[in-house]
Amino acid sequence: RAGSSGFFAVNGGQVNVNGATTPDLNIGKTSATGVMTVNNNAQVAVNRYLYVGRDGTSTGTLTLNDTAQVTVNSNIYIGNVTTSSGTLTVNNSASLTCATLMIWNGAGTVNVNGGTVPATSWSTVGQSVGGTATLNHNAGDVITPEVYTTFQATGTYNLSGGTLSTARFTKNSGTGILNFN
Repeated sequence: RAGSSGFFAVNGGQVNVNGATTPDLNIGKTSATGVMTVNNNAQVAVNRYLYVGRDGTSTGTLTLNDTAQVTVNSNIYIGNVTTSSGTLTVNNSASLTCATLMIWNGAGTVNVNGGTVPATSWSTVGQSVGGTATLNHNAGDVITPEVYTTFQATGTYNLSGGTLSTARFTKNSGTGILNFN
């Protein structure tokens, strides 16, 4: 509900999001604030899309710790619309697996401080006019066939540690920044 906030911690076991009519996981939707942490060896499986900051002026935060695993069969959207914001953080030995990682139209930040982030299709850092996207890669592994640094937004990829495995970078219109420290 607009203006509300919610917190969900998964400290073990498995959560499956696979409904026939709503197979998506929304963290921050309809101008609300959502926070989710996945800890220990917990597993979260999402049948279709994962939104962190979906619509309206929503704010979403997702943090993976320890050896937690999040698997998304399709796309992950961080800051889905121009008025939303989202933050995704992967720590320790956690893993986040998806088809496409999109730091998208709003204000989106991904922090990779350890673990692995394999995206089997591609990764986008910035999409629409007015959007700001940042990927801070401090440790761990990011594996993706292609990194789009921006379409019409401002997209920044900061690689200061860890390993990036990709076949290519593509910069479209907009401001795309790659920092290798």
